[in-house]
Amino acid sequence: MSKTFDHGYALLIGVGACDYTKWSLPATVKDAEAVRRILLDPNLCAYPKDHLRLLADKSASRGGILEGLQWLKTCAEKDPQATVVVFYCGHGWVDNTSGRDDLIPSDTSR
Repeated sequence: MSKTFDHGYALLIGVGACDYTKWSLPATVKDAEAVRRILLDPNLCAYPKDHLRLLADKSASRGGILEGLQWLKTCAEKDPQATVVVFYCGHGWVDNTSGRDDLIPSDTSR
């Protein structure tokens, strides 16, 4: 029986298909899936399957991402030894007026 990394939790986000189609990046989903495979691999990271959430395409919406972050926060609060990973693959945006950096979810229409 192999050991698992019982205190590891991860939210993996690949914003492939975007409502603003010019910003769609299909390869981002493949990247997030590759990270998932690595984290689940019993010879590498050995995360339990239920300790990972993968958001891709439409599920990588603003609401989906916020819900995923809340899930991750809840996991960390319940496990004082928790290690959390957030992996985001997609577009970002810098608002030159405010200097604010934003991640672009799939339901961005521009």
